[in-house]
Amino acid sequence: MSVVPFMKIPTAKHKIGNELWEGGMPINSEIDFGGGFTLGNTIYSQILGDSDDTLHFSPTATAVLGYEVTDSLTVYGEIYAQNKVDSEGYWQTSFDAGFMYSITPNVIFDAAANWFLRGEEAFNPFVVFSWRF
Repeated sequence: MSVVPFMKIPTAKHKIGNELWEGGMPINSEIDFGGGFTLGNTIYSQILGDSDDTLHFSPTATAVLGYEVTDSLTVYGEIYAQNKVDSEGYWQTSFDAGFMYSITPNVIFDAAANWFLRGEEAFNPFVVFSWRF
């Protein structure tokens, strides 16, 4: 279990980002079921900006089921829900799936896609390189 507070400081040049201070505090947990299966979840309390540059409290929760295929490769599926407490006030939900490949113990390649069931976007693929230093 972990608590990882975060803060976004608006340092980008004009027309990049929303120029707002945002932040929150996620609480993460993970259970190892054995046989390569894990179940994780995250509960976020966060303050985020909307398209009108107004800050809103936006609680979020996730549940992730992962399977370690090899020592280096993990596949996962996730259910995500975020309360969009703005002028519309609805829960944006998605099903997400992907894989993580450990290139080294400190470098991970992650590729996944989010399928939004309700919200602004219908499909959001992404890739990430993470480097621990």
